[in-house]
Amino acid sequence: MVKTYLRFELAATHGLVSSPQCNAIFDHGAQRAVCGALEFVHVWNLRQGSLVCALFDEEDDQSRASVTRLARAPAGGAAHVAAGYFDGSVKIWDLDTQTAKVTFHGHRSAVTALRYNKDATLLASGSNDTEIVVWDPLSENGVCRLQGHKAPITDLAFVEPLAGDARTWLVR
Repeated sequence: MVKTYLRFELAATHGLVSSPQCNAIFDHGAQRAVCGALEFVHVWNLRQGSLVCALFDEEDDQSRASVTRLARAPAGGAAHVAAGYFDGSVKIWDLDTQTAKVTFHGHRSAVTALRYNKDATLLASGSNDTEIVVWDPLSENGVCRLQGHKAPITDLAFVEPLAGDARTWLVR
């Protein structure tokens, strides 16, 4: 008995959509998805199912590290996405102009956690090197480094102050 198999032809392919070690995020209108794809940050149009752009900093000689973590700036501000890389660097991308605004170098190993505070004046990054660095994206400087953790940082959160308290707390 002879079996016949249906023949399928490939019509189109997207290629690499997302790397497994990186999270995916959505913009505030849920029209775009942003994900890490090796050393690229891919921006997808969800309605059309098409790739809008692949962000890659050609001016940075050491930008061949893969994307490990993404965080978007809170609603109401610019369309910025922070990307953490395997080499410990953090880049802030402007999705509207498709350019890297700033690059921070503060970790010795892969960035595993990224988080903006409520008004996007601070960005915290955690890494496999067991340190947390708090960055000021506006002045493009590091604010502080939190050391002494015994294990890699897996997530971060800013706790907003109570009424009358001007401090913002960072918890891991």
